[in-house]
Amino acid sequence: MPLPARQLLGDAPVIASEGRIFPVDIVWCPPQTRQTWERAVADNVERALVEQTEGDVLVFLPGIGEIRRVHRLLQHVAAEVIELHGGLDSGSQDQALHIGTRRRVVLATAIAQTSVTLPGVTAVVDGGLARRSRFDPRRGIGGLVTEPVSQAAAEQRRGRAGRVRPGRCYRVWSESSHRALPAFDPPEILTADLTGLALDLAAWGGIDDSRWLDPPPAGPMAASVRLLQSLDGLDGSGRITDHGRRLSELGLHPRLGHMLLCAAPLGYGALAATLAALLSERDIITGPPSVRPIDLRERLVALRNPTATTDRSTRERVLADARRFAERAGSSALPDSASDDATGLLLGFAFPDRLARRRTSGTRFVLANGSGATLDTNDPLARATFLSIAELDVVTGQADAHISMAAPVEAADIISILGNQLTWHDDVRWDRRTGDVVSSRQRRFGALVVEEDHRAKPSPEAAAAALLDGVRTEGISLLGLSTETERWRHRVAACHHYLGNVWPDLSDLALITSLDDWLRPLLSGCNRRGDLAHVDVNSAVRALLPWPLPRDLDNLAPTHLTAPSGSRIAIDYAAEIPTLAVKLQELFGLSSSPQLASGRIPLVIHLLSPARRPLQVTADLASFW
Repeated sequence: MPLPARQLLGDAPVIASEGRIFPVDIVWCPPQTRQTWERAVADNVERALVEQTEGDVLVFLPGIGEIRRVHRLLQHVAAEVIELHGGLDSGSQDQALHIGTRRRVVLATAIAQTSVTLPGVTAVVDGGLARRSRFDPRRGIGGLVTEPVSQAAAEQRRGRAGRVRPGRCYRVWSESSHRALPAFDPPEILTADLTGLALDLAAWGGIDDSRWLDPPPAGPMAASVRLLQSLDGLDGSGRITDHGRRLSELGLHPRLGHMLLCAAPLGYGALAATLAALLSERDIITGPPSVRPIDLRERLVALRNPTATTDRSTRERVLADARRFAERAGSSALPDSASDDATGLLLGFAFPDRLARRRTSGTRFVLANGSGATLDTNDPLARATFLSIAELDVVTGQADAHISMAAPVEAADIISILGNQLTWHDDVRWDRRTGDVVSSRQRRFGALVVEEDHRAKPSPEAAAAALLDGVRTEGISLLGLSTETERWRHRVAACHHYLGNVWPDLSDLALITSLDDWLRPLLSGCNRRGDLAHVDVNSAVRALLPWPLPRDLDNLAPTHLTAPSGSRIAIDYAAEIPTLAVKLQELFGLSSSPQLASGRIPLVIHLLSPARRPLQVTADLASFW
């Protein structure tokens, strides 16, 4: 349980300072039926411009994409529409901080909620959504998630309309929905990447004696410790290593620090410093995410030769950071283009859990941590066998993340990155696509298969297990039971159904359930589907009927009945009720229906014409006569 801040500080006195705010009316205006959320926001901006005759309108939106879509819907309004978000350069942001000659509509992210104060705002249109960072310890990645604001955040946004005079706040949700919102935003420690914190705690002596306002959650903290161990920052007991102490002194995220320290002995210190700078800042290439290149090497090109899509101010910050980081690595500030192909290698040092391999077909990649990620089919990296992934976008409602920044990497580089963390495994399994056993010897890191030898012969135990899985997947038909055995099973099934459990259940489901008991012992030497043809499965199935039931079967459920005409007529036991299909004249002289198991097993007679056309169906031949 979190402790009150006052208690943590030794019962420190509480000093309250009430700020001045003018009254702000709330207007509840949820989207109407068939009205999109962006349209509802834009309509309420126009309403605010009419109802609030003076002052500017501040609009809260979760991200740049929503800002641009709403901007397009407001092109016709009689006001200056400007954008305010973290992706703008300082000059563009300054434009929003000064009152203009015309009324303004400021489309802003949460930057206008806490970081800056806009003069002249008398109306707020709150879309009710926020984009927050969430760390997924299962995947080992963080991502931006769009979710409803908390009540406290909504109150803070409302206050922006009452700084200079009474104002009005238009909330694009209902009052009842508002009551269901969480009271406050969750503390960042509960949702953030805790890797840096875990390293600092290890450097300070450990986590056990720490006192927390909100303690870090155990799951994410454990995931951070495992990552630091894979980066050689912590040993197997969780104690900091010499390498870990060097990481803690760099002032970088441990991932990037590890990359920097590993790259220097390889002669790639300058490249690692530049990559660390690029990954520490926002993207230097502007434009919607859908048109930005995925390949991180394109950012290196843009650093050396800026174009119209290069954010100049971000580029300058990256260059300055790269020089600082390079000094720590003892390298020159900027790498030349000859080293760009080592980008994937260096990213692998920073993100070993995000090394990924493309599946046999398609554009889906499997990461070392076991999660999936996708690329657009037209992206050049979609054809790569291996990728080092630097950034992933978690898409709400989708199992796979979307790769937003990566570089290709070779298998030999992955082996040099991971070293003794790679282990050999035998992979023997039933492949649904080929309908057979596939086997290989694999060199792996987690779920990442780096090397594979398909010539390896599976062990007898593994091959048998794979064949049994094949039967469970494909069904009993995979075993190729003979027609005679199938008819025999139908007769046993009739006895089981009508005469009781003394007769065993030999249905498909029962046989599959007991495969380990009756089929596994017969699979010695079987490595492939074709080997099943040499297994006497018919005898194995028949052996499941214990003595003396095989002797009784012919008496209780015979295969044929002899008609008065002298013909032997086959009985069909495959139907729900055993059936005898016979020509009518063959039964002349038979006064009543023949009996199975002294009448305990019913028999339905299908009477046929001389041309074998159906005439009558009866279970009581005497009544028919």
